[in-house]
Amino acid sequence: MAKAKIAEQPFSNLFRGATEIVRCTWVKVNGLLLKAGNCYLTVGCDSDDNPVYAKVVDILVWPELLLICQAVHTDGYDTHLSAYKIADLPGTWRVVRPTDLVVRRIYHAHDLISGKYIAMKECVKSLSF
Repeated sequence: MAKAKIAEQPFSNLFRGATEIVRCTWVKVNGLLLKAGNCYLTVGCDSDDNPVYAKVVDILVWPELLLICQAVHTDGYDTHLSAYKIADLPGTWRVVRPTDLVVRRIYHAHDLISGKYIAMKECVKSLSF
């Protein structure tokens, strides 16, 4: 763990009144290993039942465990690849608490010629019968 000045962080607007943060490069929460800059989380579903992802860019302890995430746009589902095409949205930050996760699983993006994809391991859409 390392201390850092909040004013020097690109997401400083999320933490009004704070001067320092404590950050770490990885954390294990209930058996789920989260690494900053290396994983994506499902944080919801959009109106078309596509998963909404967020890329973990930083892990903070201020005053509780917080995941600083970059928003991700889901372009749609590719049935041939069984994966969702995504696009990172630089500069769009959100704070995610581990207790707020919709699916307790991490994902990794794969760069292909046609774009960046997250392969599905299970269904994350809402089911209606």
